[in-house]
Amino acid sequence: MPEHPSDRAPGPMYGGPFLTVHLDHRDTTRSVLAVDGALDIATAPLLVSTMSKVTAAGRKHLTVETGGLTFCDVAGARGLLASQQHLAAHGLTMDLANVPRALRRTLALTGLLTAFHLLPD
Repeated sequence: MPEHPSDRAPGPMYGGPFLTVHLDHRDTTRSVLAVDGALDIATAPLLVSTMSKVTAAGRKHLTVETGGLTFCDVAGARGLLASQQHLAAHGLTMDLANVPRALRRTLALTGLLTAFHLLPD
């Protein structure tokens, strides 16, 4: 099996053959979640479940690194929204970094583009 680039990254990784999430607690207040692959109805639950690890770690902010996403459907967009709402309910903030064109399009088509803070490229 070929090595995935995120296999060499420090910190815990979760996922399977279609979506991999890598969680890195940068310091006592910030975490970064790198998402690689397809975010869809089958993989969105993985994203949502990983958010509990961020809240349990006591961080205040999460950046979701989306540059590795190759696909995102409506269920994936809803998963991002559910994740953001879960974090907000626990007093955390979230932003999206390196948002690929496919994700921007899905968020725009679903009316969710303005629901997220997108970091400039």
